[in-house]
Amino acid sequence: MLASQEQLVQQLQAAAGQTARFQRFRRNPAGVAQLKLALSLGVVREVTLHTFAGQTLRGVLPEIVSTTICRFGYFEPDLTRALICLLRPGGTFLDVGAHIGYFSVLASRLVGPQGRVVAFEPTPRTAALTRRNLAPYPQARVVGMAAWNRRETLTFNDFGWAHSAYNSFTAPRLSGQAVTATPLTVPATDLDSYIEENGLIPSLIKIDAESAEMQVLQGLERTMARHGPILSIEVGDKDIAGVPSSAAILGHAIARGYAAFDVTASGLHPHVPRQQYRTGNILLARTDLSAVRLAPLAASGPRAGTGMDPDTEQHGGRA
Repeated sequence: MLASQEQLVQQLQAAAGQTARFQRFRRNPAGVAQLKLALSLGVVREVTLHTFAGQTLRGVLPEIVSTTICRFGYFEPDLTRALICLLRPGGTFLDVGAHIGYFSVLASRLVGPQGRVVAFEPTPRTAALTRRNLAPYPQARVVGMAAWNRRETLTFNDFGWAHSAYNSFTAPRLSGQAVTATPLTVPATDLDSYIEENGLIPSLIKIDAESAEMQVLQGLERTMARHGPILSIEVGDKDIAGVPSSAAILGHAIARGYAAFDVTASGLHPHVPRQQYRTGNILLARTDLSAVRLAPLAASGPRAGTGMDPDTEQHGGRA
């Protein structure tokens, strides 16, 4: 592990240890105060978020991804940890379902000025915020398109700023909450075409496409065969009509020469397929990732492997 990676892991470990409310307040008093105000008034409020890595980005409270970063300084800690250990200077990272750009901002630091970061975010106002967040990083760009299995125009559901992490072409991946959808028309592309036209050789692709993971993989098959990038795929069965099971989505990649790995507290381990999946992220690779060393992370803060905030018990959607 590079010295810079070791430092980031140590910073993430320190943030994960600050779970008590008074510790969070001491780390980010202005952010916690703004969060309490947004929650008490029920208003949407744009704020500056501070991450464990010393980076800043703009978010919107009380939206769940922004709320989690405001409270803890990170989102989806196990995936964060995996990216720190797997991305290298000069690498290329594709962020499919970038939302406000948390993972793209982190990846921009990891791949450095010689690397490339491409963030796909189809919701126009979210993409505009992501562009602002990535403006300090010339190696990064935002593509205001949905990743899909072909080029076409899609009807996309915008569930409002407070639920923007769940925007999708289908019903929201929310349990027990009624939300109002505003339909949008957005352009879509298969990733193979975009990658080939822009001369990219992706190192790692994060896919968190809110029920469109299968379509994203179908549009990525040439790249998977030619370059074999590491994939991170969000899983979680919500029984939404017309959406394939997580087992089927993982099976699609496994049938094309990929092996699945779990990110655990002790490292990366071969994944045992199951019939039903809770929300989380699975890594897929054409090489054995078991030898990759991941520093341990305290089992605190948002649940390991998810964006689940223990204070809200909500799944975190895209980041």
